[in-house]
Amino acid sequence: MSVVVTIEGTDRSSSIETRSLRWTQNLTNKVDTLTFDIVAHETFPFALALLDDILLTIDSADGFGGRVISWKDSVESRGVLRRTVTCKDYTSDLDKFLFSGTYVTKPLYNVIKDVVHTVNKRDETRIADMETDETWAAGSATMTRRATS
Repeated sequence: MSVVVTIEGTDRSSSIETRSLRWTQNLTNKVDTLTFDIVAHETFPFALALLDDILLTIDSADGFGGRVISWKDSVESRGVLRRTVTCKDYTSDLDKFLFSGTYVTKPLYNVIKDVVHTVNKRDETRIADMETDETWAAGSATMTRRATS
Protein backbone atom coordinates (compact mmCIF):
# COMPACT_ATOMS: atom_id res chain seq x y z
CA MET A 1 0.00 0.00 0.00
CA SER A 2 1.39 3.36 -1.06
CA VAL A 3 0.71 6.29 1.29
CA VAL A 4 1.69 9.83 0.28
CA VAL A 5 1.27 12.93 2.45
CA THR A 6 1.40 16.20 0.54
CA ILE A 7 1.79 19.48 2.41
CA GLU A 8 1.19 22.65 0.40
CA GLY A 9 1.64 20.71 -2.83
CA THR A 10 4.95 19.07 -1.89
CA ASP A 11 5.36 15.38 -1.09
CA ARG A 12 6.57 15.23 2.54
CA SER A 13 6.10 11.48 3.05
CA SER A 14 9.78 10.85 3.76
CA SER A 15 9.66 13.17 6.79
CA ILE A 16 6.52 11.61 8.27
CA GLU A 17 6.52 8.62 10.56
CA THR A 18 3.96 6.44 8.76
CA ARG A 19 3.08 4.42 11.88
CA SER A 20 1.86 7.66 13.47
CA LEU A 21 -0.77 8.40 10.77
CA ARG A 22 -4.24 8.38 12.29
CA TRP A 23 -7.21 9.26 10.10
CA THR A 24 -10.46 9.56 12.06
CA GLN A 25 -13.46 9.36 9.74
CA ASN A 26 -16.70 10.53 11.33
CA LEU A 27 -20.03 9.47 9.94
CA THR A 28 -21.79 12.18 11.92
CA ASN A 29 -21.82 15.92 11.54
CA LYS A 30 -18.28 16.13 12.96
CA VAL A 31 -15.31 16.78 10.69
CA ASP A 32 -12.72 14.12 9.89
CA THR A 33 -9.29 14.57 11.44
CA LEU A 34 -5.80 13.45 10.52
CA THR A 35 -2.84 13.36 12.90
CA PHE A 36 0.74 12.42 12.13
CA ASP A 37 4.25 12.88 13.47
CA ILE A 38 7.17 14.54 11.73
CA VAL A 39 10.44 13.24 13.12
CA ALA A 40 13.72 15.07 12.56
CA HIS A 41 17.24 15.35 13.91
CA GLU A 42 18.35 18.77 15.16
CA THR A 43 15.96 20.84 12.94
CA PHE A 44 12.74 20.20 11.08
CA PRO A 45 13.23 19.74 7.31
CA PHE A 46 10.52 22.23 6.34
CA ALA A 47 8.42 25.02 7.80
CA LEU A 48 4.82 24.35 8.74
CA ALA A 49 2.10 27.00 9.05
CA LEU A 50 -1.45 27.03 10.34
CA LEU A 51 -3.99 26.35 7.59
CA ASP A 52 -1.43 24.68 5.31
CA ASP A 53 -3.20 22.35 2.87
CA ILE A 54 -2.76 18.63 3.57
CA LEU A 55 -3.59 15.80 1.17
CA LEU A 56 -3.38 12.12 2.13
CA THR A 57 -3.25 9.83 -0.89
CA ILE A 58 -3.62 6.07 -0.52
CA ASP A 59 -2.74 3.92 -3.54
CA SER A 60 -3.07 6.92 -5.89
CA ALA A 61 -6.56 7.80 -4.60
CA ASP A 62 -7.21 10.96 -2.58
CA GLY A 63 -8.25 9.93 0.91
CA PHE A 64 -8.13 13.02 3.11
CA GLY A 65 -7.96 16.69 2.26
CA GLY A 66 -7.81 19.41 4.86
CA ARG A 67 -5.81 22.02 6.71
CA VAL A 68 -3.33 22.10 9.58
CA ILE A 69 -5.07 23.38 12.71
CA SER A 70 -2.39 22.75 15.35
CA TRP A 71 0.86 21.02 16.20
CA LYS A 72 2.84 20.16 19.28
CA ASP A 73 6.63 19.95 19.38
CA SER A 74 8.58 17.69 21.71
CA VAL A 75 12.23 16.79 22.12
CA GLU A 76 13.20 13.17 22.47
CA SER A 77 16.60 11.86 23.48
CA ARG A 78 19.78 13.01 21.74
CA GLY A 79 18.42 15.80 19.58
CA VAL A 80 15.51 13.92 18.01
CA LEU A 81 12.59 16.29 17.45
CA ARG A 82 8.97 15.18 17.11
CA ARG A 83 6.16 17.39 15.81
CA THR A 84 2.63 15.97 16.17
CA VAL A 85 0.41 17.66 13.58
CA THR A 86 -3.40 17.78 13.73
CA CYS A 87 -5.51 18.53 10.64
CA LYS A 88 -9.24 19.03 9.99
CA ASP A 89 -10.85 18.18 6.68
CA TYR A 90 -12.25 20.83 4.35
CA THR A 91 -15.81 20.43 5.62
CA SER A 92 -14.87 22.74 8.48
CA ASP A 93 -14.49 25.48 5.84
CA LEU A 94 -18.04 24.84 4.66
CA ASP A 95 -19.56 24.79 8.16
CA LYS A 96 -19.53 28.56 8.32
CA PHE A 97 -22.01 28.54 5.43
CA LEU A 98 -24.56 26.22 7.03
CA PHE A 99 -28.00 27.75 7.34
CA SER A 100 -31.13 26.72 9.11
CA GLY A 101 -34.50 28.38 8.69
CA THR A 102 -38.21 27.77 8.42
CA TYR A 103 -40.33 29.30 5.69
CA VAL A 104 -44.09 28.87 5.57
CA THR A 105 -46.17 30.01 2.61
CA LYS A 106 -43.33 31.98 1.06
CA PRO A 107 -42.58 31.74 -2.66
CA LEU A 108 -39.50 29.69 -3.55
CA TYR A 109 -37.76 32.69 -5.10
CA ASN A 110 -38.04 34.63 -1.84
CA VAL A 111 -36.73 31.71 0.21
CA ILE A 112 -33.68 31.24 -2.02
CA LYS A 113 -32.88 34.95 -2.11
CA ASP A 114 -33.27 35.21 1.67
CA VAL A 115 -30.92 32.27 2.27
CA VAL A 116 -28.31 33.75 -0.08
CA HIS A 117 -28.52 37.16 1.60
CA THR A 118 -28.40 35.64 5.09
CA VAL A 119 -25.36 33.49 4.29
CA ASN A 120 -23.60 36.44 2.68
CA LYS A 121 -24.57 38.59 5.68
CA ARG A 122 -25.70 41.51 3.56
CA ASP A 123 -27.45 44.42 5.19
CA GLU A 124 -30.39 44.46 2.83
CA THR A 125 -34.11 44.00 3.20
CA ARG A 126 -35.02 40.41 3.89
CA ILE A 127 -36.66 39.40 0.64
CA ALA A 128 -38.62 36.57 2.25
CA ASP A 129 -40.62 39.19 4.12
CA MET A 130 -41.90 40.69 0.85
CA GLU A 131 -44.69 39.26 -1.21
CA THR A 132 -44.55 38.44 -4.89
CA ASP A 133 -46.81 36.96 -7.49
CA GLU A 134 -45.04 34.19 -9.38
CA THR A 135 -45.79 32.55 -12.67
CA TRP A 136 -43.67 29.50 -13.52
CA ALA A 137 -43.28 28.62 -17.18
CA ALA A 138 -40.67 26.42 -18.89
CA GLY A 139 -38.40 26.40 -15.85
CA SER A 140 -38.31 30.13 -15.31
CA ALA A 141 -40.26 32.46 -13.12
CA THR A 142 -41.66 35.89 -13.76
CA MET A 143 -42.44 38.00 -10.76
CA THR A 144 -44.37 41.13 -10.11
CA ARG A 145 -43.73 42.82 -6.81
CA ARG A 146 -46.92 43.98 -5.12
CA ALA A 147 -46.68 47.28 -3.34
CA THR A 148 -47.73 46.98 0.28
CA SER A 149 -48.01 49.81 2.72
